[in-house]
Amino acid sequence: MEVVQQPVFLLLMTCSAFFCVFLSIVPYFGFGDDVRIVKTSVLAVTLLTGLFGAVLCASSSVAREIRLGTALAVLSKPVGRARFVLGKFAGLSGALTLLIYANLVACLLSSRMAYDAYGDADTFSFGVYCLGGLLSAFVLGGFLNYFLQFRFVITTVIALVFLTTVMFVILLATEAETTGASATPREVDWRMIPATVLLLFAVLILTALALACSTRLDLLPTLAIATLDSFARYRVPSVIINSTMPLISPIFLEFCCSISLTLDLQTTTGRPLRLPQHNLLDNQTPDLSTAPVWSPWWKVHRPTKSFASWV
Repeated sequence: MEVVQQPVFLLLMTCSAFFCVFLSIVPYFGFGDDVRIVKTSVLAVTLLTGLFGAVLCASSSVAREIRLGTALAVLSKPVGRARFVLGKFAGLSGALTLLIYANLVACLLSSRMAYDAYGDADTFSFGVYCLGGLLSAFVLGGFLNYFLQFRFVITTVIALVFLTTVMFVILLATEAETTGASATPREVDWRMIPATVLLLFAVLILTALALACSTRLDLLPTLAIATLDSFARYRVPSVIINSTMPLISPIFLEFCCSISLTLDLQTTTGRPLRLPQHNLLDNQTPDLSTAPVWSPWWKVHRPTKSFASWV
């Protein structure tokens, strides 16, 4: 739990959770797609939070120990390098899972608070979550630190996760307002849970990459490599990426295909990568006969009828 005790972890968790909920009270004038914009935006924030959390935690946990000589002291004992790295990865995975869970609660609440151009912002839920969840966690952590000498960061992290979950459950028990023109009550989109699980798997892969880079590189080079591995697939010309990226991170590309269904990311050709008439946030059935396929530059980019070859 060394990573959870770092102030940057608490700051990242608080800011990301607050920003996810804040996105649901901002008017977008999205011509009927306001609710969808909120859902995709909070999932994108969750992915970015996991990326920065993986890099910052890996660099501060491994690179700093190597630089200060703490890792050498540990490895001088009967502890192998593989066990040392796997132990670090297990600790980072647990901390990032806690971070993604806090964002998941914020995403679920945002899906309930989202409204269209004819609705009103749910300021009541926003105030209850921020005051009863986020602010109360800091007050409780400061109180326990001052009077009982508890560690402030880890106490506040635990209190934040617990109180935000309690506030979410309390808000679920209240009567929901209407979304706007449709006059339907606001409900939680529980399909955000499998979408967030996909993001968690992608973050764990980024954690492994960042941990491997942290054994030789410092913070900024590690952040650059992890960012390139995450987003270069959608920005660099396809001739280069299709021939090089499968050699670097073949498993992560499969997660990119799955996550792009939720985040509406774009392919390297600038076209949206999605199944026809399908998205993780839709109820429609996909037409697998025209699903796109990721292929190297020497192969023709053609449709396929095999879903397993695409995801």
